[in-house]
Amino acid sequence: MINQKRVGHMTRMAVFEKYEEKDIEIAVHYKKEDYIRQVVLMRTVVGIIYFLTMYVLVAALFFATYLDRVDSTVIMVSIAGGLIWLAVRTFFHVQHVREYAADRYDECRAKLERFERDLGELNTMYDDELAQTTSWSGELI
Repeated sequence: MINQKRVGHMTRMAVFEKYEEKDIEIAVHYKKEDYIRQVVLMRTVVGIIYFLTMYVLVAALFFATYLDRVDSTVIMVSIAGGLIWLAVRTFFHVQHVREYAADRYDECRAKLERFERDLGELNTMYDDELAQTTSWSGELI
């Protein structure tokens, strides 16, 4: 006879695993600090590339428009200002990404713990069902 409660539990676990598989893999394969470092590195590199691209485009448009009125002092101040802005922006960006990655890892860890708890409940259901189908002498009924 099919145990409806067990089948329902297995179905919920399968759906949960299907939609949360990536999050569960994060919690299984990474330590928290390793995950945070990876996310910070990846997003910081992308952020710096994006910033530098936008900065160069804006500077190129500005200098192309006002080339006849720009001297070397303005160019040096613009480069220094851009580098200072990049450093400040990167500092705050890294702090924000660290918080985001830590929160994300904690969410993934909670999902993994939920999955492991549900798996334990399923194993208990199997054990209870096995105990009900065997007699006291250990023979199957």
